[in-house]
Amino acid sequence: MIKYWTLWNFILFTLYFFNYLKTSILFLCSIYISSIVGFTLINIYPCSRKFYIEDYEIEIPWLICFIGDLINHQLPCLYIFFIQKEQNNIKSFGEELIFIFILYYIINYYRKLDIKKIYNVDNSLFYSYISILLIIFLLFTLNIDE
Repeated sequence: MIKYWTLWNFILFTLYFFNYLKTSILFLCSIYISSIVGFTLINIYPCSRKFYIEDYEIEIPWLICFIGDLINHQLPCLYIFFIQKEQNNIKSFGEELIFIFILYYIINYYRKLDIKKIYNVDNSLFYSYISILLIIFLLFTLNIDE
């Protein structure tokens, strides 16, 4: 399960929810982008409903994927965006989270896992989508702070 960013992201959200993690640009970026990408992979890109455990491929019904997406991606995003919006006083870029991003990459690299194997989508398509969302989010965030 550690190969899925959703698990890492949900752990970050849990730490935030219990006040062990402060709001930062990288944290919000991770939550919002995971919400958008999760929605896209589950509802728009149909071949991503496969779950891999070792060499086994398991087809997951859409309803279960939808509920999982709602719990793991959409509810944390909605909680932060609507409920905690007035308390989100962004004071840092989130340098402490860079270690977590690097750790996630290193673990998947040494396990010889790539995006195609994890999410069942083309690497270039996935990275392009994430890059565009990241740039838009950072430009929007930097524009608000001025």
